[in-house]
Amino acid sequence: MQQLLNPYLLPGLLLAAIPVILHLIMRQKPKRLEFPALRFLQQKKQVNSRRLKIRHWLLLLLRVLAVCLMVMALTRPRTNASLGPIGDQYAPIAAAFVFDTSPRMAYQKENETRLEASQEKARWLLKQMPSESHIAVLDSSLGPAQFQIDLGSARQRVDRLEITPNAQSLSVSIETALNVLSEADPQLRQELYVYTDLTEMAWSPSVISKVNQLLEESPQVSVYFLDQGVEDVRNVSLDPITLSSEVLTENSPLRLQTRLASTSGSSQQTVELLLDQTDGTSVKRDTRTVTVSPSSPQVLEFALAGLPEGIHQGRIQIGKRDNLPFDNERFFTIDIRPAWKILLVSESEEEAVFLQEALAPEELRRRKQARFSIERIDFSELENTNLDRSWAAVCLLDPQGLSDAAWNSLHNYAQQGGGVAFFMGKRARNGLASFHSEVAQTVFPAKLARLGRADRLGTSLAPDPFSHPLLREFRDLEGKVPWEFLPVYRYWVLEELPLDVRTVIPFQNTLPALIERQVGQGRVLLMTTPVSEVPSSQGAWNELVLEWPFVVLSDQMMLYLAGTLKGRLNYLEGQSVLLSLPEKHPPLTFVISSPSGNATRVSSKANEKELFLIPSQAPVAANYQVRSSSTGEQKLLSLGFSVNVPDTMSQLSRTNPEVLQETMGEDRVQIVRDQEEIVRAIGRGRTGQELMGLFAILLAFALGAEYILANRFYRTD
Repeated sequence: MQQLLNPYLLPGLLLAAIPVILHLIMRQKPKRLEFPALRFLQQKKQVNSRRLKIRHWLLLLLRVLAVCLMVMALTRPRTNASLGPIGDQYAPIAAAFVFDTSPRMAYQKENETRLEASQEKARWLLKQMPSESHIAVLDSSLGPAQFQIDLGSARQRVDRLEITPNAQSLSVSIETALNVLSEADPQLRQELYVYTDLTEMAWSPSVISKVNQLLEESPQVSVYFLDQGVEDVRNVSLDPITLSSEVLTENSPLRLQTRLASTSGSSQQTVELLLDQTDGTSVKRDTRTVTVSPSSPQVLEFALAGLPEGIHQGRIQIGKRDNLPFDNERFFTIDIRPAWKILLVSESEEEAVFLQEALAPEELRRRKQARFSIERIDFSELENTNLDRSWAAVCLLDPQGLSDAAWNSLHNYAQQGGGVAFFMGKRARNGLASFHSEVAQTVFPAKLARLGRADRLGTSLAPDPFSHPLLREFRDLEGKVPWEFLPVYRYWVLEELPLDVRTVIPFQNTLPALIERQVGQGRVLLMTTPVSEVPSSQGAWNELVLEWPFVVLSDQMMLYLAGTLKGRLNYLEGQSVLLSLPEKHPPLTFVISSPSGNATRVSSKANEKELFLIPSQAPVAANYQVRSSSTGEQKLLSLGFSVNVPDTMSQLSRTNPEVLQETMGEDRVQIVRDQEEIVRAIGRGRTGQELMGLFAILLAFALGAEYILANRFYRTD
């Protein structure tokens, strides 16, 4: 066995690695030489590799997109414009049907009114309604609304719809409908159907604004406007009648005026004036034949005379009825009475001439056509004159002062319902104490403070025609009355007016010219300047009596004092009726009857001065007769009045449906006309807009793009 003597030197074997290391370090490295052709091929390979990766990703993306689009198309997605739930087409819903039942909806096309067309579509739509749906039916009448018990009850409610004479605004009906829908189960889809003719009168800017606001507050409700209007409207209409007076005296002529208008084409029309008889028949009193066109309406005037005392009723009608019947005839009522007795109290006959001629001109008195019967007395005779209710009014012209007995007589007369007028002038300066006495102040409206004097040109009356019924005749003449040519130079300035006194007419300088006070059941007027002086005389207080406005003003003052301006005889649909009753009468029961045969009973208490009727007691346009039963010595009372449809209901011009829908929002309101549009709109509303077609089109594009790219990418280069 060999042994090593120096084993500790064995690690020296590691030194054998030194030559190896030196060899590796010192060896010559090979040089890399690339051929140009190989370098080009390598670069081309890299470009092709990147291009293939991009193509592969594009194809992969298109194929993934195609699969996704195919899946989405098969799921049949839908969208919904409203915020209500998207559900089953046949799931129960809560719906409100709002019908415009205004008189305009009586317009006929193909022998069918717009309301009948609305009812027909509503009946069809109710058949399409899911069972167990909650339906509310509303019209243009005032009153509460609620859901019907079932679909059968809703159909019956639709069948009973009628034209509403006093139609409320569509915005009110829609607001009521939305309130009803708000009470429904929130899990039910809510729908609102509005049956309308889309006329500008129905959809005025204020109505559109209000409906917009209401719909914004109810975004969960799907809204559908069912257009029942007519594009080519053909209508010939009469405006309500303008009467020269509703109350006349026997033998006074009555002038009636109306306007005949047409919406399309020129046509010849026959217009008739008929007067109703006591036996229910009508007698034709006049006929006019005129040619009318849209650009040339005709103003027609008729006259009636020789009518006996009492209530008279009649109508003006177009001989040939057209598509809208209600404006083919207009009704009127007049009252023929004995001349009203007016007592003039003056210092002399000359001072009463101006007022007497204004109230009862000599020519009319001679022909017995004056509406006032004038009697004059001196101031000294006043306290011994019996001022009973046979006098319609008592006028004191420039009084100087009265005895206590005269003041008491005037006070008692006014308390019983009489009318008193004071025309103050220069004589009052000598009797101020009399006007300021305690007994005088029971009837005299105010205290006289001092004389007022205008400048050299004078002041003038400055009435507001709409401030008082006494000025009603001046309303149509606003801006045309020459008050500035009737100067007032002197007048009485009054102390502060009591609370129960009102100014009827001021001067231009705002001081009172005519004031009124209620005394008991009567009225007292005071004019602060006289009407008894000759205007051309030196020191004249005014020139009022020189022009026609003085005649009209005097006439209206006496009618107002007589109480004839309290009630009217001719009204529009929706207005309350106020009829004057005799001064003394027992409790009475009146029967209100119309030509249709409908009768309504209403009672009045003893000695009531007026009979008040609400619109529902005279709902439709017609002549109404009001008769009481005779009681004891009280004879039968026979009254009457007329009701007409406002002329605004004859305005049938349509609003633009596209503009209306754009204003309200196309995603909020759907305007439809026929059944096909209704079905399509409701389908979109209930289950949303079908998007399967859109996804199918996108899928086709995706597959086509994949096919083209695949063929281009893998073709042999």
